[in-house]
Amino acid sequence: MHYYRTFKVKRFIIALTTLAVLTVLFTTVAIGQTDTTKVDTNKCKMQTFANAGLVSQYLWRGAMLDAKPNIQPIVGLTYGGFEVGAMGSVSFLNNYSETDIYASYKYKCFKLSVTDFYIDMSNGATDNLARTYFDYSANYIYTKDSLGNVVGTGIQTAGHHILCDLVFLGTEKIPIKFTMSTMLHSGWDLYSNGNRKYTTYFEARYLFKTWEIYAGAISGQSDFYINKINKFNIINIGTAYNYNIKINENYSIPAVAQLCINPQMEKIYFTFGVTF
Repeated sequence: MHYYRTFKVKRFIIALTTLAVLTVLFTTVAIGQTDTTKVDTNKCKMQTFANAGLVSQYLWRGAMLDAKPNIQPIVGLTYGGFEVGAMGSVSFLNNYSETDIYASYKYKCFKLSVTDFYIDMSNGATDNLARTYFDYSANYIYTKDSLGNVVGTGIQTAGHHILCDLVFLGTEKIPIKFTMSTMLHSGWDLYSNGNRKYTTYFEARYLFKTWEIYAGAISGQSDFYINKINKFNIINIGTAYNYNIKINENYSIPAVAQLCINPQMEKIYFTFGVTF
């Protein structure tokens, strides 16, 4: 049964990787086309996009994943309500590196998505902790000394974390965005016996014209969200201000300033980001 579960996860990750590669290829073709070979996207309803963001710190759902500036590229392909793509985050000043592959479907004001967050744990790791991309295990491992003797056991820290998000995007009459995100697979979301917790994150975000206020909570203890309390707990309260930095009459850069409090960790963060 365990082999069957891990085999399904491996096939799922391979499928998401394939979708991301196809997305990059489609985008490359679209960018490199001349005017005489341009695809009529209105006719085929297929569009590609790519951009990059720059953030002062990498803050995500109340957790500081990296306290240094990060560059965050994204590339994707949309067809009707479907979207596939790849995004990442790379630190300028340390070894943090993240590559995410996602697939989503949007219907009216609802959006369902599955994302494979891959955090590269190999930088500076020992042989016992080094991981490759297709090492998705989330099981007990044996720690051995230089003579090969077992000296301890523990949960394997895998690089892959697969989440499923269901989002209500809000409407003009109901300017509130609701998110429910469940952890499907992660070495950081296990009970001591190795069973999955399926930890779920809930968030409500009220959308003004340029301001947003939000609050997020977690269903229980989770190393992934850095939540140490084994009960429903608020981990993310904050506000964000969205505006444009005017460069000239024809071009401006979207920017966001965010103030966030994590009550569980008793931390406060202020971050800034731009999108090119």
